[in-house]
Amino acid sequence: MNNNIVDDETLSDKWNAARYETITRGRAKNNSQGTLDNLRRNTVYIGREFQEIGVYDPAEITKESFTQWIENLKQKPLGNSTIKKRVTTLKGILEANKLQEPEEFVSLWKAEKEVKEIRYWTVEELEAMNNTAINLFQNEKMKPRAMSHLIFSMMAPRISDVAKFRWDYFDFNKKQICFRATKNRKNCYQYLEERFIPLI
Repeated sequence: MNNNIVDDETLSDKWNAARYETITRGRAKNNSQGTLDNLRRNTVYIGREFQEIGVYDPAEITKESFTQWIENLKQKPLGNSTIKKRVTTLKGILEANKLQEPEEFVSLWKAEKEVKEIRYWTVEELEAMNNTAINLFQNEKMKPRAMSHLIFSMMAPRISDVAKFRWDYFDFNKKQICFRATKNRKNCYQYLEERFIPLI
């Protein structure tokens, strides 16, 4: 993407000036290209959204207009994480433009807690997958995939760690796997299921 900061014709001069300062500050902080691209996009969204409620200058953001902006965002098909990113970008705009008064009350805003539903595999589903993996050992080309599944079903290591597995991680006398996790450098142990040993 072009590194030049192009004014958006849908924004007022004040919003465009604030946008320029925000992106320039992002460059000074050595933000990644992806972060700068997000800034370019999100600063336009925020400017347009505030203009829709009659705020044509970020210096004129009040507690009331900020609250109205948040409520409007909630009415749109946006997730909590997107709204949180919008507020974070707004804080960046206010900070870059030294707008201390609105920055103080915008900083008070807290994202709503989002309870994520986690669904775990049932015992029956896990057993069906294990049986499928066992059958895959009959196919020479599928053995690596089947082997990976058995390891994941027994101990769930990181994919990057499994890719580095060596035969000396397997102790068939003790019937266990032992490897050092890349992330925390801790030794991880797991006993091998008896039925998997002949396959491995």
